[in-house]
Amino acid sequence: MIKITIPKEAIELHKNTYCKEISQYLRDVINSTTIYIDKNIPHARLTSGEKSFLEFILQHINEIMIADPHRLEELIELITTEADQQFVNNTTCRDRIYKKILPKIFDYESFRDGISWRFDKTNGKRLSTKNEKWNGNIFIEKLGVRCCPYCNRAYVFSVKRENSQKTVKPCLDHFFSQSRYPYLGVSIYNLVPCCTVCNSSLKGNIDFNLKDYLHPYCDEHLHDHFKVNIATTVKSLKGYKLKDSDIEFVCSEKVQKHVNDFALKEFYKKHLDYIQEIVIKINDYGDKSYWDSIKRYDVADPLQLLLGNFWQSEDINKRPLAKITADLCEQYGISIIDD
Repeated sequence: MIKITIPKEAIELHKNTYCKEISQYLRDVINSTTIYIDKNIPHARLTSGEKSFLEFILQHINEIMIADPHRLEELIELITTEADQQFVNNTTCRDRIYKKILPKIFDYESFRDGISWRFDKTNGKRLSTKNEKWNGNIFIEKLGVRCCPYCNRAYVFSVKRENSQKTVKPCLDHFFSQSRYPYLGVSIYNLVPCCTVCNSSLKGNIDFNLKDYLHPYCDEHLHDHFKVNIATTVKSLKGYKLKDSDIEFVCSEKVQKHVNDFALKEFYKKHLDYIQEIVIKINDYGDKSYWDSIKRYDVADPLQLLLGNFWQSEDINKRPLAKITADLCEQYGISIIDD
């Protein structure tokens, strides 16, 4: 996993746009006589318990939208307790709030696609407007993350096709499950850019928490919790063809579930050919003539040119498989050779 820092500018944009819009939307819903839920329930009247619960959400809206992961986990407990009190023996109202109303208010798909909503007081429906100042695509650009922080195997940036309105967009994973906690649907610290495989095929609806899983926005030194190494039984790299059994994984206890849920060991072994190429380049690293031929290109980082990837831990979010490259360089003590 890769550490990500959310810029203050992004937090302020989120606070001053979506946070304000959702706050107003919540107020309008609470104060409305009826709201539109779906075609089967076009004029729904909220119960006193539903309104009280939404008022509780509104009281904590700033924290819900921009609080850090540790506070979000506290809010989950706080809001769950409030829901238990408001909807005791009333699963119908609870389900309507959690499955129908909150997902429309904290609408992740709209944030991803750059759409803002306001409440139409005449019919209780939502009115949409395009939001080009702040959305999921701009958020990912502000983060500066180029590849999946969960697996470091795939790029995660948006591409707009020339002469087309269609844009290929990466996923924004909800660290805390969106289906379980719909009020965290657009919480900035709950949105993690990642690849489709990690988001949909592997993580899915697993109920992540801060005790058992590392969080890319708040845990430090994530790179150190999981290492890809060549087994010590491999005595010489020169001319050696690696086997699956030659790849070792060093994992801290904290990262075990992450490694298992994202199948990192299994996936990384599929990149044995890449690891083999890095091993060959590391073996050539000590050859002065080879090194001199690389340095004549007058680049800022000749070792990056030699390896064909970033090799320092602070850069591994810039290119897929840079994590493997950095781990092997660290294992064999590889760094730029000074003249």
